[in-house]
Amino acid sequence: MHTILVVDDELGIRQMTKNFLQLNGFDVITAENGKVALEKITKKMPDLILLDIEMPEMDGFDTCNEIRRIATIPIIFITVRRSTIDKVTCLELGGMIM
Repeated sequence: MHTILVVDDELGIRQMTKNFLQLNGFDVITAENGKVALEKITKKMPDLILLDIEMPEMDGFDTCNEIRRIATIPIIFITVRRSTIDKVTCLELGGMIM
């Protein structure tokens, strides 16, 4: 079973995404911010990370930078931000934006 880490500061989005992914056969771990996500990665390495950009404490870009220091896990940024600079930053960090 593949494991997906969902990182978003909004509980409703985390829960909805988790429910959808579990219904489709995935094991899902959630984190409410980047710091918690990094802690969870050290306990169980996911196969994919769905990562919000705008979060308190540690935004998605900083979280991605920290993850890249220890792993090359695929990362998909989930955000409403659509500026060219955000898209370029996501790609430079080795992620995709959706």
